[in-house]
Amino acid sequence: MDFKERLDGKVGSAFDAVHSHVEFYKTIIDRMTNAFALHKVILDDTGTPCDYVYLEVNSHFETLTGLKRENVLGKAVSELLPSLKEDKTDWIGLYGTVAMKGESISFESYSAPLDKWFLINAYSPQQQYFVTVFSDVSQFKENENRLRYLVNHDELTGLRNRLGLHEDIKKVLQNSPDSSCALLYIDVENLKSVNNTLGYSAGDKFIVEIAKRLTAFFESTYTFYRLNGGEFALLLPEHVTDDELLVCAKRVIQCFKDPIVLLFGSIHTTVSIGIVRYPEHGANSEELLRNADVARNSAKGIGRNKCTVYEPSLSRLIEKRTTMERELYSALGNNEFELYYQPQLDLSTKKITGFEALIRWKNPKLGLVSPAEFISIAEFNHLIIPIGAWVIRNACFFAKRLHAKGYFGFTVSVNVSVIQLLQDDFADSVLAILELIGLEPKYLELEITESVLLSSFDAIFAKIETLRSRGIRFALDDFGKGYSSLSNLNALPFDVLKIDKVFVDAITEREDRLCFTDMIIALGRKLGMTVLAEGVETQEQMDYLIQNQCHQMQGYLFSKPLPDSAIWDLIRETTPPEKAIPEFEWNDKYCICIKELDDQHKRMSAIGRKLAHLALSDSQDVRDDELAVVFLELKEYLKYHFEFEEALFLKNNYPFSITHIGEHHGFIAQVEKAFNDTSVDKGNHYYGYLVDMISVWITNHILKEDRRYGTYLTGHGDKPQ
Repeated sequence: MDFKERLDGKVGSAFDAVHSHVEFYKTIIDRMTNAFALHKVILDDTGTPCDYVYLEVNSHFETLTGLKRENVLGKAVSELLPSLKEDKTDWIGLYGTVAMKGESISFESYSAPLDKWFLINAYSPQQQYFVTVFSDVSQFKENENRLRYLVNHDELTGLRNRLGLHEDIKKVLQNSPDSSCALLYIDVENLKSVNNTLGYSAGDKFIVEIAKRLTAFFESTYTFYRLNGGEFALLLPEHVTDDELLVCAKRVIQCFKDPIVLLFGSIHTTVSIGIVRYPEHGANSEELLRNADVARNSAKGIGRNKCTVYEPSLSRLIEKRTTMERELYSALGNNEFELYYQPQLDLSTKKITGFEALIRWKNPKLGLVSPAEFISIAEFNHLIIPIGAWVIRNACFFAKRLHAKGYFGFTVSVNVSVIQLLQDDFADSVLAILELIGLEPKYLELEITESVLLSSFDAIFAKIETLRSRGIRFALDDFGKGYSSLSNLNALPFDVLKIDKVFVDAITEREDRLCFTDMIIALGRKLGMTVLAEGVETQEQMDYLIQNQCHQMQGYLFSKPLPDSAIWDLIRETTPPEKAIPEFEWNDKYCICIKELDDQHKRMSAIGRKLAHLALSDSQDVRDDELAVVFLELKEYLKYHFEFEEALFLKNNYPFSITHIGEHHGFIAQVEKAFNDTSVDKGNHYYGYLVDMISVWITNHILKEDRRYGTYLTGHGDKPQ
């Protein structure tokens, strides 16, 4: 082989090697997950970069930009993307610096011609050349912008949220520290009622419609914010007079004059508004919003569709409310409640027909607290559910004691809250109390207010029908204070119509209401109801009621509400006793279809009846002797029953065993506390507490936890033999 042949062979091999390396590196670049492009900068006569051309691109470049390789290579960017000059980013200047000075950069930028966000890394392998490696981050930027939007906007309504309000107030104060601004804190009612009765999806639609109505009513004049739940705010970033503020608040109230119309019906709502002004009511956004909330709470306490301008004295009221709320959580467990009873008098016979049970709260820190102060707090926090059940149990127990002493015919009337009525198990829990205590349903009367009737007619109707079919009576309380529909009044099977005190006062105070009070009496009689007038304080009022054929009355003219001990003296003075009535027997309602457990539960019910018997006994000696025996029996029963149940849980892999056993331990602790208290208190109130303790256990545990276990066991395992 001569020299030329050897040289050609080496050159060919070298060429093949170079080609192989080129293909290798080209494959690397082409298979990159990011877009790649190699560019050369074009310089003008002064040596300044004025354009750049594409020398190489990979397949991902084509995918991201939509530009084909064959249409790009050798072309200047000004030719391919002429609108690039309009971009905010000076791409030629930026990349020219990279190419000429060898500086590497990494940044995010938006490309208007491609309508995309890119994360770009650029570097220079050689002067006048640069490489860009970039990826599409448009989706990330969209998510980022969405998250940034949601930080200060409410996702449901699109309104700015609480943080957005803080930001906007700060901007107003920073831009014009000496200027004035005002804030309206708007609380729209009935959201909880909608959520409880129609579901949270309906509640969301309710909120959206409220936001639409507010913004449409004010036509973008002001900015509205959604703070939380049914709470909104309106910022007035300018000087306004007090009169203008009140006019604005009245416009918000007027905005909800018509009902909110949704697919499932119309919902009437009202608002409470708190008003603050900068700088009088706060030096910053936090203070303004806090004091606006205080004023809003004050307006809510006054009534519907009210507005209140903040005053420093309101903060003291809120502080008192907070303390009251904290104490209320432990009041039931500490036996701080007591029932008073106000007699109801038949106006034709002048005899007592029944009693209204009225709760009283005596707290070690707060003293005697009026129901008008704490009931609304209990409703807000749903503490009214256990407190209301306590009232019903103890009122029924009072009536049972009356009957056991031979005083028959007396009814006991209890006020119930809409929060109680909306509970799914309300009817079952009331019937369970009656069955445990052994009181016939006809002796219990439940009072609901006119406002509850209006706001929750559809939701409570079935429960009223269920309870009334079992013999429980219903009274419409405070009639005349709201705006009852006569069709609703006629449709609901009320037994008693209670005339509010304001119309009784009108008998002597306002002549123009005489006929109206007369008409209420006539209306009730026409509908077949017993008409009862509340708050009767003068003989003149009583004479008027008799003249207009009102059936019953209650009020200070005959008797103020009395504690348990005093009410017995009144009964003995006015009513002779008769023969006692029979004891309560086990009801199949408590059965969970597992024989061994049902038999054990019957024993628990029997222990409860023994405690009730002790409470009804007049002999203190009998009580003292038998109480220790009953406690011993109760402890032995609990030990056996709980061990039996917990063994079943283990055997059947019961998934809710931890919750169930936790309730066992809690009840054992409660029984031990009750036993330890025997050395301190053995009066009627203490025995009533014991019966109440057993009643709560049967109502809440047997009818819920044990029944849930029974359902699980009969469906997933063998019944115990």
